[in-house]
Amino acid sequence: MNGATREATRALADRFRGRGLAGSSYRILGKTGLIVSALGFGAYRVDGRTPEHREALRMALGGGCNLIDTSTNYTDGASESLIGEVLETMAGAGDARREEMVIVSKIGYVQGRNMDLAREREEMGNPFPGMVKISDGCWHCVHPRFLEDQLGRSLSRLRLELLDVCLLHNPEYFLEDLHRSGGADD
Repeated sequence: MNGATREATRALADRFRGRGLAGSSYRILGKTGLIVSALGFGAYRVDGRTPEHREALRMALGGGCNLIDTSTNYTDGASESLIGEVLETMAGAGDARREEMVIVSKIGYVQGRNMDLAREREEMGNPFPGMVKISDGCWHCVHPRFLEDQLGRSLSRLRLELLDVCLLHNPEYFLEDLHRSGGADD
């Protein structure tokens, strides 16, 4: 599956304008030219074990919502996995087109399986560079090697070739650590 396109997102908005979950509320996403529903689907606590989560996403997409927000650490990756599954199933059935959907995910925040991976690499003497340890159970990293690793894992779970929007999750942790260490001018 490729990414969202201007033409497809505009066609979706035209199709749903005045009806469905999203109604007539569509906006241009920044300077991208992509048209997104003003009401997005936030997947913070969404997982694949809860049938209502799957159904809520199907209903949202079926009602004209085309903006989906998730993260590598939302329900330890299960949020992204569910979204990938639902998008693939709906696309296969002709109920949704990937080109109409704007998928947003976040990387940089280290918890759960990402934490296990970071600790394993540290124990093997090959840590991700630039890891910021906020607390025992919460680390953060914006180093390109870590972000590349996380983006690959995210795309795999989402069953996508690319994200439409990729955000740094909680960059203030990195900036606070940089300031504390005296490297704020760097």
